[in-house]
Amino acid sequence: MGVNYDDKGVSRRNALKDDLRLIWRDGFHAFRNRSSWQMSPCNGCPLVDLCNAGCPARAFRAYGRVNNPDPNCPLVRQIMGIHIKWLND
Repeated sequence: MGVNYDDKGVSRRNALKDDLRLIWRDGFHAFRNRSSWQMSPCNGCPLVDLCNAGCPARAFRAYGRVNNPDPNCPLVRQIMGIHIKWLND
């Protein structure tokens, strides 16, 4: 089974029912086209070339989109903590 993410959500494909060429071509399109240079704070991080914004699957699970940084990144956690603290104050 492959996953193709679009702005409307996740559409799943079944390898037993769908054309494998379509699954290969369309599946995980958002994951393959993910760009860490378009994400903040990753685009300003000196380590972006090493981590490439971390794991897109964790980003999808946390934020519902793959075009977000990995929530396990210490820098992302620090920034989110600052925002959460600011919201609670």
